Amino acid sequence: MPDPIDQLESFDPGAPMTPLPPAEVRRLGDRHRHRRTAGVALAAAAAVVVVATGAAVLGGGREGAAPDPAPPVPSVTTTPEAPRTSEPPVEPADIPAGFPLAAAWPDEHEPGEEGLVGPGPDVEVLDGLEACGVALPAAPSTDRLAARWGNVEDHRSRLLLTFDDAEGAIDFQAQLLAPYRACPREETSDGFTTLSDVRRTAVGGESWAVVRSYEFEGSPSVGLEVLHVVRLGRALLVDTTSGEGMAATADGTLAGQTADAAEVVAAMCAFTEAGC
Repeated sequence: MPDPIDQLESFDPGAPMTPLPPAEVRRLGDRHRHRRTAGVALAAAAAVVVVATGAAVLGGGREGAAPDPAPPVPSVTTTPEAPRTSEPPVEPADIPAGFPLAAAWPDEHEPGEEGLVGPGPDVEVLDGLEACGVALPAAPSTDRLAARWGNVEDHRSRLLLTFDDAEGAIDFQAQLLAPYRACPREETSDGFTTLSDVRRTAVGGESWAVVRSYEFEGSPSVGLEVLHVVRLGRALLVDTTSGEGMAATADGTLAGQTADAAEVVAAMCAFTEAGC
């Protein structure tokens, strides 16, 4: 084992070292302290960032706050909605199906003539009827059924109206007759005169006939129109006929018209309080 004393005696320290000046020593020491302080500051800043980020994640963006608990989700039972339709609800008809509005009218007509139209709720009748320029009023009825029949110089129509009550039918019957009562005689520029005779009849609960005939330069002329307005209960029948008759034949025309409508009037009992 070598002798340590000999090694120390033979140790070569190498080239002689020149010590640094005191000012350089202080400068290097200051640099070392600055680096150590900066390192500590950076480490502290990094720790703050990590802590702040963790708090933001855990606190839902609110620094230092605990996350809000999620609200409970209520259980909802969904009931399937019934399919919707744009069609309006259909109201039940007041006038029963199969009502004999066209009873006793002819089954045939001449070729090229209209014949039977209806019965139906949308059949147009009483078009253009007026007295001294006053048109017949529109009916505020509950239900409506109409029919017409046309042949050579023979034109017929029937209109059945129903109302909420008998008072409604009575009021409209008076409104319908009022223009004819107010205009018994109407002169025209072509020499014709229209005569309107309102007569009381005895059909149903209350009935009136309007007989319209014509004169030309003061003499009877061809042309006769009869409106028979019959009320029974809360229903009103407007039965019309027109043709080549004259005032002298009005009674017979009205009698035949009344007989033909007997089945219709009888069926109107469905609109009375007693019923049929």
